[in-house]
Amino acid sequence: MTVTVQIEGVDKLRARLKDPQLVKEPLKELLKDASDIGKAVARHNLSGGTEQAKISMTAEVKPMEAVVYSKMAEARAKSIEEGRSPGETAPFTQLARWVTGRRYLTARRLSELTKDERAQVEAVQAAIKAGGSRAKKFIAGAAEAVKKDLPKLFNVMARKVEARWKSR
Repeated sequence: MTVTVQIEGVDKLRARLKDPQLVKEPLKELLKDASDIGKAVARHNLSGGTEQAKISMTAEVKPMEAVVYSKMAEARAKSIEEGRSPGETAPFTQLARWVTGRRYLTARRLSELTKDERAQVEAVQAAIKAGGSRAKKFIAGAAEAVKKDLPKLFNVMARKVEARWKSR
């Protein structure tokens, strides 16, 4: 004896499951939210200084990834992330920007520093060389914050996908 069962709607169900629009927008929102969290935490961890490091933080959201990064030179970002070991000399121009609050100060314009400002910069430079500087961990902190919030972000995404499924 042969029994044949025909289920109606399987093709329609398959088509709905393969529809990229079902997940596309919720995933895009999840990636945007994750990058916003990463950027905000990185900027928070970069408090102090001339604000150049904060300003340099940016995020890019692509279809399947979100990237948060600094536009600073790698060596500078690394020295802020990891700190400086005793014995390392911090760049005079960077310190001059930080000490004076003139973030657009260039090497050519160092002659504009007063004797007192130059003395302050040299004192800070000597202190960093003697004792190092503490790490800001702005990159690692941002990554950790995003990892911590991902389950919550995925739950929000799942609810949005479910709502889209029900509305189709």
